[in-house]
Parts: sequence; C-alpha cells; structure tokens
Amino acid sequence: MAVSEDELETLKNLPSFRNALTMWAARRDAVGFNTWQQVVSQVRPFFQDDEDVPPRGDKDYNAKVSSLWKEIMRDVHGPDWRETIVPPSSAVSGAPRP
Repeated sequence: MAVSEDELETLKNLPSFRNALTMWAARRDAVGFNTWQQVVSQVRPFFQDDEDVPPRGDKDYNAKVSSLWKEIMRDVHGPDWRETIVPPSSAVSGAPRP
C-alpha cells in the first residue's frame, strides 16, 4: 500500500487532488511510475469533482497520470528527479522519509 490509512486521513482533507499528491510526494524520495499509479488510485476517490482527477476509462488516463507524475516530481524533487528514484524494493514502495 503506497499510502497508509493515516496519510489518507490527512490527504483527503486537503483542498485539491494536486495538493494531496504534492504533499505525498514531498514526504518521500522520488518514486517510479508504478508506485505513483498506486498513490493516484488510493487518493482519487476523495477528489472526484476535482478537475485534475483523470476519469477512469478515459483513453488518455495513463497519459494524464504520467503527466501529473512528471510535473509533481519535478516540482518537488527538482529537474534531476529521475536520477534519484529509489527502486520499490529499497524504497518500500514510497515509504516516507525518516
């Protein structure tokens, strides 16, 4: 599980989907796309009316999730964020920073 129950309680009370994803990303090292997809799946039900939430079944769903991933990772972790991605087995699927 990429987002703990405690984190979900905090994230779901933020004003937007993008804010929730940004807060989640800021508490961790950069993560790969598979982990990001898990995060989006866990957080999106709380923001169904948010314009940044890509609708399931949309033919461009993965492209939209990927775009959010790249944008937020770059904003939070800087332009070289891809070089800092920790493999999921080492990162415990996006475990928070100590």
